[in-house]
Amino acid sequence: SRRLYGDGHLKVADALSHVGVCFLKKKQLQKAMAKFEEALEMFVALYGENHDTVAGVLMNMAAVLHYRGESLEGFAMQEKALGIQRRVLGSDHDDVAKSLLHVGGNYTQNGMLEEGLARLEEGLGIKRRIHPERNATEGRFLSGIADVYYAQGRLEDALAWYH
Repeated sequence: SRRLYGDGHLKVADALSHVGVCFLKKKQLQKAMAKFEEALEMFVALYGENHDTVAGVLMNMAAVLHYRGESLEGFAMQEKALGIQRRVLGSDHDDVAKSLLHVGGNYTQNGMLEEGLARLEEGLGIKRRIHPERNATEGRFLSGIADVYYAQGRLEDALAWYH
């Protein structure tokens, strides 16, 4: 892509981001982060800081940080991306709900149960407002909330949410 389009082109930025995802899935974290950083720079130059594509790359970079054990930095980056999504897409958007699911899960996995529960409940509310019919993503929120209750020792509440 780079030879065909040159640096700074949308197709090059997209390709870099996709390569970063491939490296992330292969757990080649240093290579993934390098590609995401390069893609981020191009996307910001193309769109500015407040764009859902920029938020998506930040979420991927946060995933790298979490895998590397740099959870505090990962949370900060996730929250920044979530803020961009809310400004650009509005609070009641599927992508915002999806991000809340990931952020809530990461908080929960790191023992930050109240933060995790707050993000999961917010995301569930969004999902139910925009998709009142039952769906698989709603089930993931319900299960995540149940996991928080279980971790808190609130077993009766966990059972109710698992069902």
